[in-house]
Amino acid sequence: MSKKIRMQRLFNSNSGKTFLLPIDHGITLGPIKGLDSYCNTVKSATTGGVNTIIAHKGTIRRLLEEDIYGSFSYIMHLSASTTLSQCSQKKVLVTQVEEALAYGVDGISIHVNLGGEEEPQMLKDLGDVSNECEKWGIPLLAMMYAPAAENDENITGHLIKIAQEMGADMVKISYNGDLTGLRDYISNTKIHTVLAGGGYSNNVKQLLARIDQAIAQGFSGVAIGRNVFQSDHIKLLAQLISNIVNQEETLETCLKKVEELGHDYF
Repeated sequence: MSKKIRMQRLFNSNSGKTFLLPIDHGITLGPIKGLDSYCNTVKSATTGGVNTIIAHKGTIRRLLEEDIYGSFSYIMHLSASTTLSQCSQKKVLVTQVEEALAYGVDGISIHVNLGGEEEPQMLKDLGDVSNECEKWGIPLLAMMYAPAAENDENITGHLIKIAQEMGADMVKISYNGDLTGLRDYISNTKIHTVLAGGGYSNNVKQLLARIDQAIAQGFSGVAIGRNVFQSDHIKLLAQLISNIVNQEETLETCLKKVEELGHDYF
């Protein structure tokens, strides 16, 4: 029952969809734009309609100390690596589910890279974390990646299936191909699947159209990080994304707003 209650907090109560904002990039990439003032970023994004913030424990601790909480939820990210390492694709656990519970978060996330020498250990970590999440009744988001998956429908479908088989409640995937091809994988596994936003592109129209396609093909929502927190207009962009995810406005209406705002905004 506790997992069901927490799951409900991660999603919009009206639409059943979710808009996740990952800000866990600091360990991997360092103090990039948008994360140098992450308290302001979170305030702007959640005011704009973000349902859930994904972050590491130090960031969540600071946000809670600054009294930044309310109608949105937190997911604590448990795994990490850095671009400074020669094995940057090897994600290791840097905290535990039980510690995350002490922060009052509503979910756990873990990053898994498949296809390399470190795959067995990361799969084992996913299994161990999944067991702990089941024990404590807390939802698990599996961030699943593999070489070529972003352009390969079958590999991406495999990632979705692995997350479901391992007991995750949600899976985050990155995919650049035709989203229509993933509809059956999502429908057959019945796992909440969210589409990652990828690297910063500064093409808002393309981003909104992609999000609209994802919702139409059965995705449960999106996880947009850099394309939101590196924007100069975080709250406004979050509002547009939220409106599309929750189908409160059509894509055409949102694109018209972008046109009216002009290049000074986007």
